[in-house]
Amino acid sequence: MAGNTRSGRIGIGIKEEPAKREEKFTRKVPSYFPLAAKGYWKSIVPILKERGTIKNADYYSFHRLCILYHLWNECETVLVNEGITYSAKTDRGCGERSLRRPEADLAMRYNTEISKLERKFGLNPTDRVLIKTAKAQKKSVRNKY
Repeated sequence: MAGNTRSGRIGIGIKEEPAKREEKFTRKVPSYFPLAAKGYWKSIVPILKERGTIKNADYYSFHRLCILYHLWNECETVLVNEGITYSAKTDRGCGERSLRRPEADLAMRYNTEISKLERKFGLNPTDRVLIKTAKAQKKSVRNKY
């Protein structure tokens, strides 16, 4: 039975295993990444390593952040080169109307998701303070016991 000890009672004498420290981030930039995603990875990983705010367990979140950055960058490039709107013929074909490019909506969605992930890694000043505060609280709790 899970949780049994020598005395045969559940929960008595069970020692908690010490929490394993997470490994440092050792992952390399994926070779299949688009150029913008590779550049973002190479510029941000050293900063996060120095701060200690990225671990191997964060690989998939950071991977997603880099891909989202690439997709956002592609949308922004289209918007800068071609404008936020485009002209389309009306349903009756007698005139034109201006429509918003789909890339504009996509760029806004990507930006929202990027902001959420950047918050996790403390990539803006406000979130850095929150991460530092959380780390300090964890250390003070450990020192009490």
